[in-house]
Amino acid sequence: MRSIKRQIVYFSISLLTFAIGVSLSSVWYLYTLPDTPEAYGPRERMSEELRIIGGINACGSKENYHVYELSDGGRVSNSCQRFATSDAAARALRIRLGQSEIIEGRSNLGANGQPVGETILTKNPILRLSSWGESLCVTEASSMKHLGWFERH
Repeated sequence: MRSIKRQIVYFSISLLTFAIGVSLSSVWYLYTLPDTPEAYGPRERMSEELRIIGGINACGSKENYHVYELSDGGRVSNSCQRFATSDAAARALRIRLGQSEIIEGRSNLGANGQPVGETILTKNPILRLSSWGESLCVTEASSMKHLGWFERH
């Protein structure tokens, strides 16, 4: 009889501890979520309104550069460059990143599941930096909405 009461007490304490842990974990998760950029909030009908009205395209064997002037006065530029090594591309990414505020970051995985680079989204300025092996691509936009539009098209 005493053993069953003891087991019930142990089980109750375990259940209470589990519930407290789940609650604290949930609260921690909610308070550490990153700011959601406006481009990833509710979709607007902006994609139908915007169009490219001008820009430049410059392509070469080791790098290319594109600037798109948009119908609302916004601008998106995209450049890619190939480096001698993946370490050189990673260094260039860090230099270009500078003191920008990072909103989001993730590793880019190759076919074998190994990391081959990273993708970083920043604000001030709004940049998406992506390294894949020896390549570094940088997309800069005048707003998060313009970046979201560009990535969807």
